[in-house]
Amino acid sequence: MITLIDTSSLVVLARYYQPFDTAKVLYSYIEKEVSEGRMIILDKVVEEAKYTARGIAINYLSFLSDKENVYNSDSLIPSKRFYSMLDSSFVVHSVKKLLDDSLFEERRTSYLKSADAALVIFAESYNGLDPVQIVTEESSSSNDGKLFQKIPQICGQLSIKTMRHEKMEKKNNMG
Repeated sequence: MITLIDTSSLVVLARYYQPFDTAKVLYSYIEKEVSEGRMIILDKVVEEAKYTARGIAINYLSFLSDKENVYNSDSLIPSKRFYSMLDSSFVVHSVKKLLDDSLFEERRTSYLKSADAALVIFAESYNGLDPVQIVTEESSSSNDGKLFQKIPQICGQLSIKTMRHEKMEKKNNMG
């Protein structure tokens, strides 16, 4: 099983667990999973984490500063299925109808460059090779006025497993 982690989950792990991780158990676990390829941290997630919560996740997980530990997402290409579903199934229609065509296209392009889109595109493209799960703090409820659905909703439509970090901890006996 390959595990991808989104920015919000990295921030939560750093903010709430790092102060109690004096023996660096969590740090060592994540570092080992990353180095052995069972956990993948995308470059877009790292970049986003640098500017989220004053970079607490990157400061805590300092090994993410080494590019060897981070997956370069430049080669990720959305499938035709993803593109088709982006405009039909993943879009929040009530938000889309408030936008003119050019603004919709601008936001769509921006979304495709985001860490969230990269996580889903990676998971969709890799899922047939090995089971993939995305750890995210997002819920499938309220969309906060965003144009595209949140990770759990999109992944549900693509049959990609998602989980919150608490379940990852219990599954791996970390907490």
